[in-house]
Amino acid sequence: MKQKKAKILKTRREKRKLKAWQTAIIALLGAALLALAVGAAVSISKNKNITVAPYEISSSSIGGRLRVVLISDLHRKSFGEANSELVALTAQQQPDLICVVGDMLEPECTDEEVLALRSLFERLVEIAPVYFSAGNHDWDVLSGSVDFRAAARLDPSLVTPQRVLLEESGAVYLENTYRDIVVNGCELRIGGMYGAGWRTKYDTDESWAEREAFLNDFCATETFKLLLCHRPLRMVADECRRFSVDLVLSGHTHNGVICLPFSHKAILSPDEGRLFPRYARGKYELGETELIIGGGLAGYGIIPRVFNPPEIPVVDIMP
Repeated sequence: MKQKKAKILKTRREKRKLKAWQTAIIALLGAALLALAVGAAVSISKNKNITVAPYEISSSSIGGRLRVVLISDLHRKSFGEANSELVALTAQQQPDLICVVGDMLEPECTDEEVLALRSLFERLVEIAPVYFSAGNHDWDVLSGSVDFRAAARLDPSLVTPQRVLLEESGAVYLENTYRDIVVNGCELRIGGMYGAGWRTKYDTDESWAEREAFLNDFCATETFKLLLCHRPLRMVADECRRFSVDLVLSGHTHNGVICLPFSHKAILSPDEGRLFPRYARGKYELGETELIIGGGLAGYGIIPRVFNPPEIPVVDIMP
């Protein structure tokens, strides 16, 4: 009888211990979820503040130090009245060159939004020369074609009214074109291309021939070569290695929009379609080519940036 009673008491104690452990685990999980929710809310509240992401690369093709600010993926967002905070932060970096790599407008943008972007460009041009290229959201606005998949070179005489307004600011649009320029005493060649550095399934013989000819011509120089290409995956394939581009600047990924807490590590990417994508944000070496992907400024539609502050990369190119 005593043994049976002792066994019952032991069982009750074990049940109480188990229940205590379960309660503790549930409490810890609840606290962790609460902390995560609070952290996410704080992170979202800070999305009105732009951070600076510094990078440095070196090249024997550059004759001196050159500082480039990269701006991308503004969409319809504004930082301060008429983007005054974006302009002020860009000016603080004292850039020699400002590169805007697409998705600054939307396909259904209004005239007021185009004029607002022109105003932004006008103020940026006062800081440093501005060169811009198209992204998937503003390709048809700037090129006059809705077929952004092949991204064939268009008749140069075909210029959209929106592009005319933006170029009136003094900014230079680049699509399968390049310019040889001298900035801060440094000679360089800067070009822009929305299409891929290889023939895709969407290309026609003509579209690929045009883009291949552009890349070959663009790379036929000993000076430093800087290419604006909105979607980074279009320049990471092995086929691109035959084009000796020194630096590719990209955007598009928004660094996955939602990141792991406090790590800036993207969870998803719009192009790679996998968890923890490889090409989301940062600097990558692709053979002799350096690729820098900016995390961009906006979220994704109604989805806010979480643990992923808006940013502008600042790239110092050193000899």
